[in-house]
Amino acid sequence: MRKTLSLDEALTRIRVAFVPLECVAEGWDHGHRIRLKVFDAAGNARINVDELLRDLFIDASRLELMLGEIAARLKAKGFALDNYPAR
Repeated sequence: MRKTLSLDEALTRIRVAFVPLECVAEGWDHGHRIRLKVFDAAGNARINVDELLRDLFIDASRLELMLGEIAARLKAKGFALDNYPAR
């Protein structure tokens, strides 16, 4: 069964996904889109996603897939992530 997320639930999952890196995420367009940036310890933006559409972020499995793709990009850049350990 498909798990549907609210905007706040999606934002919470996104914000904690890349610990220990900082992730700033915000809803915009009346809650129909999310934008996010992931920063390294020096405050440099390492990932910038301008627009996640509601269809993607309200579906928990689709959101987790997208977060996993971003985590893979960060790991390829040499970052260790608490929620996505090295395999």
